[in-house]
Amino acid sequence: MQHRLEAWIKTELQFKLLEPLKCLQESDASSWFEGRTKASNLFVKVSPQTALLEGRVGQVLSSLAPGFTPDILGVNVKLGAIITRKLEAENLSLELDTNIWLEAVNRLAQLQRSSLVWVAELRLQTLDLPMLLESCNELIGNVQELEFLGLMPEQITKIQTLPAKIAVALEIFQASGLPNTLIHGDFHANNVLVERGIPILIDWSEVALGSPLLDLGRFLEFLRRSNMNTHPARDIENALTEAFYELWQDQISRESFFAAARVAPLIATLVFAARAWQRETQKAPFMVAYHLKRAVKMIELTPNQAPSPD
Repeated sequence: MQHRLEAWIKTELQFKLLEPLKCLQESDASSWFEGRTKASNLFVKVSPQTALLEGRVGQVLSSLAPGFTPDILGVNVKLGAIITRKLEAENLSLELDTNIWLEAVNRLAQLQRSSLVWVAELRLQTLDLPMLLESCNELIGNVQELEFLGLMPEQITKIQTLPAKIAVALEIFQASGLPNTLIHGDFHANNVLVERGIPILIDWSEVALGSPLLDLGRFLEFLRRSNMNTHPARDIENALTEAFYELWQDQISRESFFAAARVAPLIATLVFAARAWQRETQKAPFMVAYHLKRAVKMIELTPNQAPSPD
């Protein structure tokens, strides 16, 4: 694979590599490489299942929203590879300046709002929330499947309390009435890189069409994980929600938006679990089990941890 990538980079893209590609990480679904040229460093992602979609979306975003996402330098569907400039950046999760966190959320909301004009040309899958959440309910009701996922009896007992919460949360979420937009699908702090103080949104492998609040919910769920307990961004959840709301305040009342935002982490977590389960890859069982457990955590949060319109 590496030799084929290098041949493509040299012959078709006409980048002169100073040394062989370096493999950064490999998994069942994806591999990541970096390379050096005189002009810049290159980042290569090899993901046969998502390269076509990521490449198409990335090229449109590079054109319509330059600087919001990495510029696509080349796409090879046969190899399942996408090449971009390697960013001199670190994950947002390592960034202590909360203003940059606010800018990251605001940038995503800007992108979603602007996508109302052009998103149709991307031919994205539209997420069917009731269907996805019903598939979660079916899974939750199947003890044998939950055991297959490696969940313990006490975990299963807690997970099986979710369906009643799901029904109420979905009603509140859908009452927001926001239009479907481009959504990242896996928007969290490790999928935002900060280069010279500018947040850049990466890894569009879960991109779809859906409620913009799904991305906000995914972002807030990540912020509530235990490894983020002492991070300064943990204290600005309301401000992050406000930064997102700024782009939608002409579309929805404050009360309806914040009501939907309070249940968005639960809905987004379950949607991610359902999509992973439907994918049926080797990675799916682990991902599904983890997110079902996270969904339980979302309903166990104390009231002062949830966003409010106050």
